[in-house]
Amino acid sequence: MEPTLRGSKDGQKPDCCVVDKIIYRFTKPKRGDIVVFSSAGISAFTNETYYVKRLVGLPGERIEINDNAVYLDGRRLAEEDGIPSFDYFPAHPQYPSATLKEGGAFVVGTDEYFVLGDNSANSFDSRYWGGVPATNVIGKVSKIYYPFTRMGRVK
Repeated sequence: MEPTLRGSKDGQKPDCCVVDKIIYRFTKPKRGDIVVFSSAGISAFTNETYYVKRLVGLPGERIEINDNAVYLDGRRLAEEDGIPSFDYFPAHPQYPSATLKEGGAFVVGTDEYFVLGDNSANSFDSRYWGGVPATNVIGKVSKIYYPFTRMGRVK
């Protein structure tokens, strides 16, 4: 999720975050939310793990990646839609079973969300394994609490 959230590489301290596990009991996830979800039941995963990704597609939407940008039903998504202006790429061609390849589209299922990592070139996300079941979404990342130099709300 770099540069939004930092992992532990090159000796840097990873971001430790607050996850709001209650918010989605009162409201539906929104495009642009950074969500934590479980990989349980997603065919690409053998073990249950927790992931952090940006929610890009809502149920029933058609998602495409062209010209290094994300498109929703043919309209380019931008900052005002909650999607930062990072470069986004379709799934790497070495993955023949990927769900969102160059020139293709993915229609998000009725009870699913489409998620992408902010560092698209190095992210294993919905482009490769499809939608995240709504029941797998655990919460929304709201703040970084450590390291102290990065403390604050997640944008």
